[in-house]
Amino acid sequence: MIDRREMEQGEKLCDVCRNENISQKAISWCTICDEAYCDACEVNHKKYKMARNHKIVSIQDISEDTCFGNVFGFVACDEHPDKTIETFCEDHSKPCCTVCATVHHRKCEHFVAIDKAVTGIKKSMKAQKLMMELKETSNKLEIIIDNRKKYNKFRKRNRCCFDRNQ
Repeated sequence: MIDRREMEQGEKLCDVCRNENISQKAISWCTICDEAYCDACEVNHKKYKMARNHKIVSIQDISEDTCFGNVFGFVACDEHPDKTIETFCEDHSKPCCTVCATVHHRKCEHFVAIDKAVTGIKKSMKAQKLMMELKETSNKLEIIIDNRKKYNKFRKRNRCCFDRNQ
């Protein structure tokens, strides 16, 4: 999952390098693997047959507006991993690949392209309310983390003073 704060601050590190305890700035994101890559790791990622057709986007291209449409628009179907989700069945409220739409939803009448469904969801009042609540919660968590750091510094400083007095 993309950490929006890392993205906004330009601090996103390569996930592969991070697993090796190496800090290398990420330049791209694989929408299928859900991982960030530095230049070298992106090149290696593209070498593998199973990853050759993965959608790779530039970290710079990822913004709040493109997050749903461009980054997550190429999600593999759970039932048919080689197919991407392209439509949304409004009758069942389910995302579908072309095979699912043909086989499981052939009698359904209401389909929309997945990008339109996502846009509709993103613009809905419920989604906007959830986004605001998430933002508020995130802000509260940042304050808690900041206070915790201050408290730990205070404890450490007082422990030093206490140890000296004994």
